Amino acid sequence: MHLGSVTHAYQPCEADLELTRRCLEVLSECPDAGISILTKSALVLRDVDILRKCLRRKGSHAGSVSAGFTVTLTDDAVAKAFEPGAAAPSQRLEAALVLVGEGGN
Repeated sequence: MHLGSVTHAYQPCEADLELTRRCLEVLSECPDAGISILTKSALVLRDVDILRKCLRRKGSHAGSVSAGFTVTLTDDAVAKAFEPGAAAPSQRLEAALVLVGEGGN
């Protein structure tokens, strides 16, 4: 299951609606579902507890969890002008480091 290939899974409204989080909760119960997330948001860190659970499950896609971050610019100020509403590149890179520390790829 790939989240964010056609629409962004962590749009600003996700902070309140938690639709992606609820989808991840359902997917975490499916041992044959691999999970891949592509995002420009550090909000994915909110769901690290569910992603950690997915890494530990058994099944054909056991541990199949990946997260990717789109980083087109490295200067936070410039990025703000080109990507309004998106997390700063520094936040995305920090989120990637956290997820790698959790055992993700």
